[in-house]
Amino acid sequence: MQRLNAFIDLDGPLLDVSRRHHLVYASIVEALGGTPVSIEAYWAAKRSRQGDATLLALSGIPAALEEYEARKLALIESPTYLEHDRLQPEIHSTLSWLCGDYNLYLVTLRRSSRSVKKQLLELSIDGYFRSVLVGQDNSTALPGWKVKCNLVYSACITCTAQDIFVGDTETDIQAGKTLGVRTIAVSNGIRDAELLSKLHPWLMLPGLGSLQTSHLRD
Repeated sequence: MQRLNAFIDLDGPLLDVSRRHHLVYASIVEALGGTPVSIEAYWAAKRSRQGDATLLALSGIPAALEEYEARKLALIESPTYLEHDRLQPEIHSTLSWLCGDYNLYLVTLRRSSRSVKKQLLELSIDGYFRSVLVGQDNSTALPGWKVKCNLVYSACITCTAQDIFVGDTETDIQAGKTLGVRTIAVSNGIRDAELLSKLHPWLMLPGLGSLQTSHLRD
């Protein structure tokens, strides 16, 4: 029997990145003379898809968007901030049973393949994945979902309709649909359940740790 494939996004489905993102935001806002909002207010804004311009207006520095985004890009994947990421609940147990039936592929828009692999090793989840596919979405030519599709195509992975793509954003759901696989949206990442439901994923869960074998049966 041919093994199925499971494509899984990193930030959100596997990792709680809320503290890292807020710390980066807060450090930049303070350096630019603004007042950061709380982590709760920040994450609620991000999950409802309010952009950096809105957050900077709330922080009292509405004219600093260009400088903020440049500094954010330089800091967001630095080791100092990556160490604040934490595994989402039940990730080890879920990946453990999932890799018994599926080839697991990590598909992320992070910029540094080296830092991703280092982080996976430090979190002891590197061994679950058959391959780690790393790209970036700062090209104006391609949207993020297409970058992810191209990562899969470049790895010469043959997809079937029974494969799954797990993600927490519109980028992941669009990528999965384009690849012709079942899409699973998790609502404990960077988008809330209300936004994700409008994307009409094949399945929506509160988190990857809630995935059960019964969900994947025909």
